[in-house]
Amino acid sequence: MPWESKFSQAHNQYYYTDGATTTWERPPDYLSQPDDFEEGIDPTTGATYYYDKTTCESSWERPGCWPPLPSAAAPPPSPPPRKFKGKSLGEFLTKAEPTVPRHGSILDEQSGLAALDDVKESQFSDDMNSVCGVAG
Repeated sequence: MPWESKFSQAHNQYYYTDGATTTWERPPDYLSQPDDFEEGIDPTTGATYYYDKTTCESSWERPGCWPPLPSAAAPPPSPPPRKFKGKSLGEFLTKAEPTVPRHGSILDEQSGLAALDDVKESQFSDDMNSVCGVAG
């Protein structure tokens, strides 16, 4: 029969028995049992420690007689990047196609640039609203 640890209420301490022999000293071939340990949380660090009730010793190492902890699940994969007119948002914003002024009017250079800026901004707003589902 393998060694077992038992608690003596009269002596307030653990003893060991294999059915034929009883001893207060932990036998060298004693295999720790899961019930020999208590799990605690260090209030200062929040780290888990393990207390061996039979030896009155603490350890940061999980007892070898305890089943292993389940491994942490991998986080779900990131969703694919959203596309805007078949382009990533960065490509869509930086590689906007040139536009022409509305109404096909001929403008001087200064007013033409202002009109082009207005059209690009308006086109961008319209495109973003359609992608985001916002009514114009």
